[in-house]
Amino acid sequence: KGWTGEKNDKGLPILKMTGFSKGLVDPGEEEEEFMEYSYVNWDPIQLDEETLLMPGQPLIVPKLSIHKTIDGRGGDLGKWLIPRLVGSSPAIKDINEAWQAYAPPLYKEGHKVQTPWLYQFLKNPEQLRYTTVMRMPRFNMDDNEAQALADYFAAVDGVPFPYQAITPKEPAVHAEKADLYHESYPDAQFDYLTASWFVLNGAECRKCHNVGGKVIVAQDVKRGPNLQRVEDRLRPDWTQVWIHNPVWITPYTSMPVNFTHEKPQLIELFGGNHLRQIEGTVDALFNYSKMIEIHGETNYGQPEPTVAPEAAKIDAATEAPANAGDAQ
Repeated sequence: KGWTGEKNDKGLPILKMTGFSKGLVDPGEEEEEFMEYSYVNWDPIQLDEETLLMPGQPLIVPKLSIHKTIDGRGGDLGKWLIPRLVGSSPAIKDINEAWQAYAPPLYKEGHKVQTPWLYQFLKNPEQLRYTTVMRMPRFNMDDNEAQALADYFAAVDGVPFPYQAITPKEPAVHAEKADLYHESYPDAQFDYLTASWFVLNGAECRKCHNVGGKVIVAQDVKRGPNLQRVEDRLRPDWTQVWIHNPVWITPYTSMPVNFTHEKPQLIELFGGNHLRQIEGTVDALFNYSKMIEIHGETNYGQPEPTVAPEAAKIDAATEAPANAGDAQ
């Protein structure tokens, strides 16, 4: 997708892209020659010989420059519902939040979810998101229908199915990463998976997600999916890209970029290296059951605001159980 290699009679590159329109930049504009549309792309787009537009970045296109628009398959209810959701509640203030309140896209679903989980979900849907105004219906599929549909998503995206290797769970992978971790951080206080678990249970993830035994009850934050379910639901590669930069996958998401080079955090864990913290977060997510069994309820870093001032400082070493070294 992107530049076709051709240019129009004005010397402008001719593009093909997959994305969604956020509407006219100026809805009040009446002169067609001045009308512009704002598009957000789903995939990287090569605009010309030198310019690459990453997913989530807006692209402003004059209406008269649009040759043809082909609607995506499905989503007819969304076209009607989403404009009506904007401003319908304090939690849905703009078009991005309206998209999040609608059903999630199925674009690249095969890359995203584990096939066995999708089969079970189609048979018996459960609540995953707390921002949507709709719930997945039960379609009463028989086993063969559910399996065929789960396999389809993986097949159309060219990923392994019906089963796939979840490498973060493999002991050999743990051992290799642990060796690299101790080589890079010889004075580290924790082993690799424990450090990873503490990154996952740091303040950033804990603000919006159920994680480490903490349940989100605050009404002033967008409640994200329960992270306990990630290890059985998602694929590791997709999860790593999602944590690195969520808008590359879902351009309208409220999920922020929590780990950056510009604003390092949790310096005592992985030296604040954001790429290693992201990788560690993924490994902690896919070993969640094991780590919660070892560490129990975990609240790493600064305490919640309701904690008394005299408890404002936590020695991380006291949060790790005596057998923390067995976490690999």
